[in-house]
Amino acid sequence: MSEPALIALVTAGAYLCGSVSCARLCARAAAGVDITSVGTGNPGAANVWRSVGRVWGLLTWLGDMVKVLLPMAVGKLCGLSSPVLLAVVGCCGVVGHAFPVWHRFKGGKGAASLGGVLLFLLPAVFPLVVVLWFVAQRVNPRSKPLLLAATAVYFLALAACYAERFSVAASVSGILIGTGIAVNFPIFLGKKSR
Repeated sequence: MSEPALIALVTAGAYLCGSVSCARLCARAAAGVDITSVGTGNPGAANVWRSVGRVWGLLTWLGDMVKVLLPMAVGKLCGLSSPVLLAVVGCCGVVGHAFPVWHRFKGGKGAASLGGVLLFLLPAVFPLVVVLWFVAQRVNPRSKPLLLAATAVYFLALAACYAERFSVAASVSGILIGTGIAVNFPIFLGKKSR
């Protein structure tokens, strides 16, 4: 199979995998509820954590990560070696999470799914990002100064952990940040919250 055909196949598969809503499945299995009708209404791990329970929230978080890790692993096993291409594959899964074909394109924010891409490609900074995310959730997740400080800390850690291949690590990070902004653009503009 040619590389362009492989990329097309794996990215389409990543989108479809990302479209599987772990939040909807876990909330239905745990409490028999539609997660979009409880709590914030967001079909994501944080809403499951708060509305259904911590164990189910954690299972949702893990599921949201795994559903983007799998297509990336398949892509790598099939010969995709470029971290940038693998980031694109993973981000197609994130887009599937945010705009799932199975649920009328109404999905979650993609934080856990983006975490899965990060874990696969830049595992050394993953624990820091998890800590920064939990700090932001406790302090104020919409604080722009906090976001800027966390971004600076992230890139300093990225430079320390990936000094030999910083340009690739920064490119992957740019793809992840861009995807996170794109799938949540109305939220960044302050016009909508999910």
